[in-house]
Amino acid sequence: MNLARQNNSKVLIVLALVFIAPVVLAKLFLTMHWYRGGVTNHGELLPETVSYQSLEMKNPQPHMWQILYLLPIHCDTSCKQQLFVLNQSYLALGKEKKRVKPIIFMDKRSDISQLQNYPFKPILATNSMVAQLDQQQMVVVDPLGKWVMKYGLMTNEHQRVMQGKAMLSDMQKMLKLSRVG
Repeated sequence: MNLARQNNSKVLIVLALVFIAPVVLAKLFLTMHWYRGGVTNHGELLPETVSYQSLEMKNPQPHMWQILYLLPIHCDTSCKQQLFVLNQSYLALGKEKKRVKPIIFMDKRSDISQLQNYPFKPILATNSMVAQLDQQQMVVVDPLGKWVMKYGLMTNEHQRVMQGKAMLSDMQKMLKLSRVG
């Protein structure tokens, strides 16, 4: 009888460990921040509420993916590099680039002389758009006009190149998963 109780208590302890240990380990991993989430996007996701409609603006290229960039009033070195990264990322899309349109928004006072080297057509931005596209960031817009992801201004050339690769990676994933545009 004593041997049966020892076996029962061992079975009970083993069962408790099998069911409780995963919960305790999961809690430990989460509280100690050892778990890295399965996020694969490189850009910063935007709220679902941001769209051309919410900015009271007409979609300049409906039914196409878009990469937006706000041309500053004075296009300095970082602006020129952002334009270059935007163009290179667009060209690197290869056969998928027919589904994407880079769009350059400008203020009334923006310097458009830098655009002559690129196939981009500038479009006059509204005040609400200028407020959304601050600090020379690039924004990816889906074919329905929702602003999906943004990429901030990087401080050096290496970071800009890495940002271009990240944006290209994100665009390729979105184009692969999307049936629209």
